[in-house]
Amino acid sequence: MTESNILEEQLAIGRELLISSAAPGDHLQVNASITSLGGHHFKVKAAVPVPPQLFTPQQPLKIRLKGGSRSTLPLNCRFLRIDPKKPREMVLTIPEGEWITNRRAFVRAEIKMPILVLRHSGQKLTGETIDISGGGTLVKLPSPLPPGEAVEITLGPSEETAGEALTFEAKVARLVEIRGNRKNGGEPFTATAFKFIQAPTRAQNKVCKMVIVNQFEQRRQELREFLGKE
Repeated sequence: MTESNILEEQLAIGRELLISSAAPGDHLQVNASITSLGGHHFKVKAAVPVPPQLFTPQQPLKIRLKGGSRSTLPLNCRFLRIDPKKPREMVLTIPEGEWITNRRAFVRAEIKMPILVLRHSGQKLTGETIDISGGGTLVKLPSPLPPGEAVEITLGPSEETAGEALTFEAKVARLVEIRGNRKNGGEPFTATAFKFIQAPTRAQNKVCKMVIVNQFEQRRQELREFLGKE
């Protein structure tokens, strides 16, 4: 798992957080949990019904993940709307500047799966993921792509995606030099890092769930090894 650049915790479905006003002297606080993720927007469910007049559209807010590090949070966001049929559900958005600053808002897991990259020229490239998160993926391709290029990528189908192909609009964020080691066959290479631009909520949720399951299995294996030494 790669450590986050700014945020040490992940924005993941089911994660509990505290929402507060960004205005000085405003003591507004709402306990909630994340129910869905989609690009810069995410939906949360409050612990109690929220009066519609409590927030105004585009109102600046701050969120703090419960159990989070005070050095990395709170995270700035804005209120979008409350579902009129579900007064406990709110939609929040992270401004573009904040999203870039905290571009590692998702924790990454080392998961290998097949990936197909479709370039605007029509060229198709096949490769393998090195790590993945709800915000992007690091990939080994036959040859690296130039930073800034927009592409369509498809993850899977694989065992990790339950046999389903997950498609995202993405952009090459940067190139990463990978040193040779046992995991990659000992040869150094240049990997391509993709950032998801258009991430369908369902597909992104599946990726986040995949990462959580991977982390759980990794921790369970570490615990087994630890107990086996006792």
